[in-house]
Amino acid sequence: FAQDVIDNFSLGRTPLVHFVGVWDTLEAIGLGGVGGIKISNSADFDRKRFAHVRHAMSLFESRSKYAPRRYEDPHFTAEEQPWRSYDQRWFRGVHSDVGGSYARDGLSNLTLAWMVDEAQAHGLRVDKSRLQPGNPLTAMHDQAYDCPYWVWTGLNARKREASDFIDPTARPVDGAVPAETVPRTQPWRWLGIALAITTAVLFTITALAGRAACDLGAAPGWLQGLPSGFQASAHWHATWGVTCSDTDAVRRAIAWDWALLASYALWLAYPVAWSLRRLVARAVPPGRALGWLYRHAHWVMGLLVVSDIVENCITLHLQSPHHPDWPTVLTVATSIKLLSLLLLAWVMVAGALAGREGGRAPASPVPQVH
Repeated sequence: FAQDVIDNFSLGRTPLVHFVGVWDTLEAIGLGGVGGIKISNSADFDRKRFAHVRHAMSLFESRSKYAPRRYEDPHFTAEEQPWRSYDQRWFRGVHSDVGGSYARDGLSNLTLAWMVDEAQAHGLRVDKSRLQPGNPLTAMHDQAYDCPYWVWTGLNARKREASDFIDPTARPVDGAVPAETVPRTQPWRWLGIALAITTAVLFTITALAGRAACDLGAAPGWLQGLPSGFQASAHWHATWGVTCSDTDAVRRAIAWDWALLASYALWLAYPVAWSLRRLVARAVPPGRALGWLYRHAHWVMGLLVVSDIVENCITLHLQSPHHPDWPTVLTVATSIKLLSLLLLAWVMVAGALAGREGGRAPASPVPQVH
């Protein structure tokens, strides 16, 4: 489309874009399962006829689907510098704290004031009396705090380079006021508590139903104590004398396990999001991304749920003579499930050890930046 516009309407002219001012541009448009529509254009200035570029970026955005689309420093030549300029810097807050749209707009007013000053310095006429004062101690927002289910799309801290510039209003980075200082208005907190209680009750019922349905025989004691011990030992049932003669009891146990699966799949976002947000808060001040496991924790969550679904489906058909390999497949599926649980437990322990969730309470008096 852009090429069609150039071919049909430019009359052979290639004018400069005098000023480009953007707020926290992203790598993709949309939130599709593969990350939305990726921006394929280059991040450099080689084919862009921009005279002056300003880009305000978010320090604290943690949603992986909101990865920033940075410009590469053009390193203008001495001949270009009198008529071209570039400034890309970091500000406090998440994506819309920087770009605007929240009612609590003390942080977005800072980025707006900066952008207006920069544009005005390059010829824009603007009535600055209509600007609202910014406040660097405004509590940030955090979508993963307001709605923990964002964790299913992945969380990560944004990596910064040593040469990156942090706006003075964002210093020190760990002085930002976290979202937790403002109580949630959504019902997510009470839903999380209800799901935690429901999951604990269903886990107990499912464990008791499983023990009533099957005799683990000579299976090792440590295996008998594992969740899904019957499924985990399926490959060795004949060797260890494991039996499940009461088919109705097995079906009841699986029915309870389906209920447990649904409950923990809904609840899991709460502890994992809490843990990852604490890890992100520790990673933002030094400007480093999270480790591989932490930034892929949502895939581990998905693997846990899928392996549990496979486990239940195979358990119902375990005694079928037409599928002699089912016991081995069941053991593999259960092993993947238990490994996923172990990895998520690691994430939660790491989050618990990460300390406070970052930032501090608002100071008094609260400064304002005009």
